[in-house]
Amino acid sequence: MKKQLYFKTTIARINPIKTFFLNMFIIGCSMPTMLCETFTRTKFGERHWNIGWAIIYTALLSLVPILGLLPMKLFGEHAIELIIDTFTWYLFIAAFAYKSVLHWKDQRRSPSTFDFGRYSYSSGKLDKRLIDFKINGKAVNHRTIETIIEPAFFFVVGLGFTILHQSVGLLLLLSSISYSASRFLDYHNGDEMVLDIIDSMIIKEDYERAFMDEMELDNERGLHIPSRRPKGMENRKKVVDAMFAQDDEEQRTYVA
Repeated sequence: MKKQLYFKTTIARINPIKTFFLNMFIIGCSMPTMLCETFTRTKFGERHWNIGWAIIYTALLSLVPILGLLPMKLFGEHAIELIIDTFTWYLFIAAFAYKSVLHWKDQRRSPSTFDFGRYSYSSGKLDKRLIDFKINGKAVNHRTIETIIEPAFFFVVGLGFTILHQSVGLLLLLSSISYSASRFLDYHNGDEMVLDIIDSMIIKEDYERAFMDEMELDNERGLHIPSRRPKGMENRKKVVDAMFAQDDEEQRTYVA
C-alpha cells in the first residue's frame, strides 16, 4: 500500500485543540445519545451499545430525585406537583431500563461478532416508522432522519412534558439536542473521511504532473504544490517517487 507523504504531512492538517474539544463533546453526548437511541433503534453492535453503561446511567438518573436535583424543583413545586414530577421521572427510568434489558437479550441471541455476524460498531436499526416517514409525500433520506427527524421526536415529547412542568421533559429536550448534534458530527466526520480519500486519490493521480511540469494554479482539479523544485527533471522524479514510497512489509507490527 502506498503512503502519500504529501497528503499526510502537508494537506491533512490536525488541530489538537479542536480535536480535544470534539472528543470532550463526544464524551458529553454519550449519555443523551444512549437515552434517545435506546427507544428508537434495535440490533446494536456490541461496541456501540453496552448494557454496562445503561446500568450506570440508570443508577445516576435514579439518584437525581433522591438528591433533590430535579430541575423543576428549582421553580418551587408544591407537594403534589413534586410527587407527580418524581413519578414521571422514575417512569422514564423504568422504561429506559426495560428497553435496555431487551437490547441486552437481543445482543446475547445475535450471531457472535467474532464470527462476522454483526458489525461491532453498528449504531442499530432505525424504527420502521422513522424510515417510512415522509414530508409532503416524499421519502426522507437517511441523513435527515438521523440528524433531524429522530431527535425531533424526543424534542417534541420533551417539550410537551416541559409545558406540563415535568423534569423529564427538560432531560428529553437536552438529550434530543445533544443527540442531533452528535449525529451531525458523525456525518461530518464521515464526509471528512470520504473527502480525504478523494483528495488522496487526486494527489496520487495528479501529483507527478503538478510537481514535474508545474501545472498552472487554475488547473481543472485545483492541485497546486506550494514548494520549490529541483532544477533537473531526474531529481524531481526522485522526489515524486519518495513521496509515494512503498511500505516496508518487514517493519509492520502486528498485535499478538
